[in-house]
Amino acid sequence: MSDEPTDMHGPTEEAQKTTELYARCKVCGATWQVQSEVNTDTMGCRFCNAPARAVTILSEAPGFGGTVVR
Repeated sequence: MSDEPTDMHGPTEEAQKTTELYARCKVCGATWQVQSEVNTDTMGCRFCNAPARAVTILSEAPGFGGTVVR
């Protein structure tokens, strides 16, 4: 029997880093977590195909709750 926890999917250092950003589409209202460090997942809405200009990026960092970043 291993002493490793059974409720984890891998070592902590392999966990995906968070950007503390989320995006919201002005057209359809969809909201998603920004996972790309260079915001490639905000170049348009994948739900309704609206262009990048219809996507607002907001911060969910502590102390910035909901502040528009772009």
